[in-house]
Amino acid sequence: MNILRKKHYGSLVGCLLLLLCIYLLTKVSFIFEPFISAFTIVLPPIIIGGALYYLLHPIIDKLDNKNISRKISIWSLFVIILLLLLMGIVLLVPIISDKFSDLITNFPIEFKEWLISVETFMEEKHLNQFKEEFGLISDNLSGEILNISKNSFSYIFSFSKSAASGISIVFMAIVISPIVLYYLLNDGRELLPFLKKPFPKTWQKHIEILLISMNTQLENYVRGQVSIAIIVTLLLLIGLPFVGLKYAIIVAIFSGVMNLIPFLGFYLAIIPALLIAFITGGIPMLVKVSIIYALEQLVEGRFITPLILGRQLKIHPLTVMFVLLAAGKLAGFWGVIFAIPLYTVIKVLVTYLLEIHKNEKLNCQE
Repeated sequence: MNILRKKHYGSLVGCLLLLLCIYLLTKVSFIFEPFISAFTIVLPPIIIGGALYYLLHPIIDKLDNKNISRKISIWSLFVIILLLLLMGIVLLVPIISDKFSDLITNFPIEFKEWLISVETFMEEKHLNQFKEEFGLISDNLSGEILNISKNSFSYIFSFSKSAASGISIVFMAIVISPIVLYYLLNDGRELLPFLKKPFPKTWQKHIEILLISMNTQLENYVRGQVSIAIIVTLLLLIGLPFVGLKYAIIVAIFSGVMNLIPFLGFYLAIIPALLIAFITGGIPMLVKVSIIYALEQLVEGRFITPLILGRQLKIHPLTVMFVLLAAGKLAGFWGVIFAIPLYTVIKVLVTYLLEIHKNEKLNCQE
């Protein structure tokens, strides 16, 4: 019992010292600013290269198992991807650009016309008391939408200026990511021995188990979310134009991108979709678009997600919601994107450490 008490006191002291260290580091954070700047340059190509590695390495592994040279397989895959990108730029970018320009230019006008029609309806039905309140709300909403549409190109321009000032980050992300991807595909099998080598031999088995488990969780998440997002985009690209929704291509692509955010992504996607449907097509279009999204959710929930992801991540939806809300508050949009992968890694680490602690406690009792 004394031994256990000493261990608990030691753990408590360790936690207090850790909190004290974190507090002291916040007071001298300026020391780490150069390292953080360097980290922000190095991190994007590693993240992009790692995500692409999870998507592409099964193809290379299958070709490798068929005794096809790994380097030839990688270079062939790179050529195919480059050709697909060029085709996408030539064929799809002009279409998407035109549709986006149409949305930015015409939707505010359509929204204003819809507000006028609602006010006219209220006048005809003698709903003057509601008309005044609705008028105030509509003026604010229309003003906000007009400001967004007018400033959207200035936002893009200012983003381009900031990107130009941070050209090193852009260059690293575009040029270095394929290099990172190449070496991961070619030498990925040697990464595990390299990472566990600096640790003492007594730790190496634990490090290996942890790294393999973390890698499996991240791979399942990245491949699953990207695959589901692509399938959802394709389903909506079929369904939304079929019912005649205006700006269907932009809405479908936006919904697919939002689907990368688990659980909350659907709600972030459907709200603007229903708004556009109601304003451009009234209640009939609203009902049609609602049916399309309901069918998409049915297919995704019943077939796509169980088939691709299953229950491998084992994260409760409520946990995901709180993690996403906290990450969004701390780090904005990028926090939401990377919250769940980071959470899965931390969960694997904490679970394994607790398991080791539990085993040690049982051994002490024996």
